[in-house]
Amino acid sequence: MQYLQGRCSTVWVATSSTEAALLTQYTNGANGVLVDDYQAAIDELGFFADGAPTLLRPSLIVGHRGMPSEYIENTTLSAIGAYAAGADSIENDIHLTADREIIINHDESLARLFNRPDIENLNILTLDEILAIPFVNDTDTGVQAANNQSADESRYGYIRYLSSQRMPTLREFFELFKDSGVVHDTEIKTNDPAIVIALHNLVDEYDNFGEVFTISFNVNILEEMYKSWPEMSVGALGMEGYADPKSNLPVYEAYGEMIESGEATVEECVAMLYAELDKWKHLTGLRLERVLGTPRERIAALSRKADLYVINRENVEWLVRHYAGRKLPFDMLVIDELSSFKNSRAKRFLALKKVLPQFTRVVGLTGTPAPNGLEDLWPQIYLLDRGARLGRTMRSYLDMYFDTPNSWLPYKRELKPGAEEAIYRRIGDICVSMRAADHLKMPERVDNVVEIRLSAREEKLYRQMERDMLLPYADGDVLALNAAALAGKLLQLANGAVYDEFHNVRVLHDRKLDALEDLIEAANGKPVLVMYNYQHDLARIQQRFGKYSPENPSGVRELKTAQDMEDWNAGKIPVAATQPASTGHGLNLQHGGSTIVWFGLNWSLELYEQANARLWRQGQKDTVVVHHLVVKGTMDEQVMRALKDKATGQDSLMAAVKARIRNTVNDGK
Repeated sequence: MQYLQGRCSTVWVATSSTEAALLTQYTNGANGVLVDDYQAAIDELGFFADGAPTLLRPSLIVGHRGMPSEYIENTTLSAIGAYAAGADSIENDIHLTADREIIINHDESLARLFNRPDIENLNILTLDEILAIPFVNDTDTGVQAANNQSADESRYGYIRYLSSQRMPTLREFFELFKDSGVVHDTEIKTNDPAIVIALHNLVDEYDNFGEVFTISFNVNILEEMYKSWPEMSVGALGMEGYADPKSNLPVYEAYGEMIESGEATVEECVAMLYAELDKWKHLTGLRLERVLGTPRERIAALSRKADLYVINRENVEWLVRHYAGRKLPFDMLVIDELSSFKNSRAKRFLALKKVLPQFTRVVGLTGTPAPNGLEDLWPQIYLLDRGARLGRTMRSYLDMYFDTPNSWLPYKRELKPGAEEAIYRRIGDICVSMRAADHLKMPERVDNVVEIRLSAREEKLYRQMERDMLLPYADGDVLALNAAALAGKLLQLANGAVYDEFHNVRVLHDRKLDALEDLIEAANGKPVLVMYNYQHDLARIQQRFGKYSPENPSGVRELKTAQDMEDWNAGKIPVAATQPASTGHGLNLQHGGSTIVWFGLNWSLELYEQANARLWRQGQKDTVVVHHLVVKGTMDEQVMRALKDKATGQDSLMAAVKARIRNTVNDGK
């Protein structure tokens, strides 16, 4: 109860109407009770009229935008100041960048804190571009107004300005307050439902589900959260004037009525799970329980007899706590997407580690066992054998098989000579290659590189940017402040457009749009899924081919919501667009089409393979064609080589495992 209240949850308890039961809940600090006899509950409240003790809900201190009385709001220093002053929770306002990173800032524009009224929407900027923009100085009246909300200093007071400050990311806050007990009060400001997926992925990465809750004024965000992430704590915000039925910002009561009316149900949240279960009707003899929903619903599911219990990754830690001091009632553990447990410091890994001896068999499933190299293997293998093959600690594993040739870069490790082969030998007896292509009747997958050439003028501009980190224009330059920003700018230029310093879109060429048009025409009416990385790419694609709307159903439709996914799988979307980061684990799109076009590439092998696997997976009936639009002589080619090199390393692992299987079979004969 105290834990839930500390996460800003209101705790209601169902109890009997007896005096003993009611007084027990009142004195334990319940915020509300559900009883059959409400009059009895009211009568027992009179017991406390004479000063009888009760455990009241403690007052929680929330650092709203951190500590803006002393520091610039929503900055790292502001958050630290709030924590040092005793805040239990830090309130953060979050948005999405053009490359789908979560950034912390109250406003959609940069006018108030950055004196950039020309930038009205954060989502047109990449993360690197945002990080390069400093706050205005402390003498600017705009900064005072930003923190005071008025010129008379009546609300927040003046700030303590540090020039090193810039807009932080939510990832930085998660890292900063890791294991501190701070609760992240996360207010979603954007109206883009894709932020739900991005936030889910980030929480999943840091395994801090119990330290995060979300709030929003936006009903579209609340609906999407309820549909696609029902386990996350969600609060609806409202204020005077937001009750207009035409408004996108309803009051809490209006949203509650919508839930109660059945417009959004828990069943909808697991619709994809039900669809998956329909494929396995031949196993109807097995009893399945879905351990989902509220803690009470999860406990109820666990109490019912079943052959299989299914729980999501976010609730693994809760499951272990639930059975603390008791033996788990399960004899086998199956971990889907095993690579999501590759962080040995994550709470869900540590929770599973405690109870591993209680399982007679553990099975892990993953399509990307080593997306970033063999360093990722140890936590996954440990969950299978408790350290028997690769050592009992991550440190011993790294010391055994890796060197750090650069002392000033201790995180940069290289495999020792012969280490790769040694690792394969050590794990070969418990690892089995179960790639769909090896064991299922999968349709063919065809990978195609569409080589694109720039004109002499276009290539000259690209080389100038590559050499000078600058493309001058009369009304605004294209500028890269560092190597990382330059790499991003060059990828944008290869795609055909780039943001200048005032965040206007500068179009260099339409070569990829022309190539995409040819591929869509060649598909001859079959659905096409386009992977993009930057918002201006999506805007140009939709401008060329038309933007989806109910009035224009043939236009390009961005896959953002559960309804979008459903319509795609129903074959209702001729051309869909999505970002790889929004198309991650567990999403099934194989029924809607079989053609992927990578308009823009990214550096992540895991995102690349997971995105392709949305279509090329069990249930796909047609040949899957994966097109890559690659501009000759540009950063595109480097990304393709990097992805291939990473894949080669992962393929070597899988090949070694398959070789072990063949040898074992032959020996058995």
